[in-house]
Amino acid sequence: MVEDLRSLLSTLDGTGMMVDECLKAAAESRGLVIFGAGVGGEQLYRLLMDNGLEDRILAWSDNNHLKFGRWYMDERLRIIPPNDLYGKYGGELLILVASSAFDLIKEQLLGYGFMPENIRLFNFAFMDLKYTDKNFIWDHLTDFQRAYGRLGDDKSRRIFVNILNYRISKDEAYLKQMNADVDDEKYQYFDGELFDFRQDECFLDIGAYTGDTFGAFYEVYEGAFEDYYGFEADREIYDRFLARIDKEYQSSARKCHIYNVAAWDENTELHFDENPGSSEMRAENGAGNAVAGRKIDEVLGDRRITFIKMDIEGAEIHALAGMREIIRKNRPIIAMCVYHRRDDFYKLTDFVEGLCGGYHFYFRQYRYTPTETVCYAIPGQRLTGGTCLTD
Repeated sequence: MVEDLRSLLSTLDGTGMMVDECLKAAAESRGLVIFGAGVGGEQLYRLLMDNGLEDRILAWSDNNHLKFGRWYMDERLRIIPPNDLYGKYGGELLILVASSAFDLIKEQLLGYGFMPENIRLFNFAFMDLKYTDKNFIWDHLTDFQRAYGRLGDDKSRRIFVNILNYRISKDEAYLKQMNADVDDEKYQYFDGELFDFRQDECFLDIGAYTGDTFGAFYEVYEGAFEDYYGFEADREIYDRFLARIDKEYQSSARKCHIYNVAAWDENTELHFDENPGSSEMRAENGAGNAVAGRKIDEVLGDRRITFIKMDIEGAEIHALAGMREIIRKNRPIIAMCVYHRRDDFYKLTDFVEGLCGGYHFYFRQYRYTPTETVCYAIPGQRLTGGTCLTD
């Protein structure tokens, strides 16, 4: 019997309190750095700018070396490597972390000499400050309940509830409560407790980036797989991935097929904002760099696919719609990120469930903050023995 979410979810809307705490901390600081040059950092930056606190912002920082030295946002501030912050600004610097890896970043910054009270978590990624998460979740409670009822084990349900409660209340206690369920990010998308790894795997990597997922896939499968298909929309990142294949995985290069296109629900021209590691795809004309959007059904045709991974900044539902036939025909494992859009928790599972039956759903968490949440949709024949608790 699946519990009623009404009895499990907080009714305290913490968005306003989070905003007030953030603005107060910034106003009282002598200067601050935003750590996280991505979606969360962008929203935090705009919040500070809109409240007249631009003079407090000294720089950006990020752990992505591809971003070091770049101008960011309005080209007023550069992205500084984290290990340069203390020497440049001193130990009194306030660091507002707008990244999903807060626990790891805090430990890193403490190692540089910063005091814990000067390292604060304010990640506004994927938030609407007017139509708050609390209002959205409670307004769509029936939808969230439907997704919750599909989950195949207690760990999935704990993750689901704790993330929703943090989004509603912004109370870090829910993150700490979930911490025991956070798995090693090194094996994100490859949970050996849920399904077995096969030597005839044909892996489709949507949002391939520079090959980080391919590297993990190669290690987990010990190089024994049938085919790898990678889709990466950013031309510069795509070129880096090709160079990496040639340098590090030359013996498997013939099994690797990399495409510089974006997975979409129709063949069209798309646009995305250039931001290494977090480029958001848009369908509007004139917004950002142009890239070809393609239906994967047409790009790959009748090629066999047994495992799909998706991390494409909220475009997951479009990619799913563009590979209906591949999913119907092959019944692959699907590991999809469900944190970019507020309705992804239920909309993505709704789509897969409506497309074809026989799937079992599990949530797994790979960061301390409510990002890097992966929903595994696994056909019954690929489940590790005894995993499914709902049959």
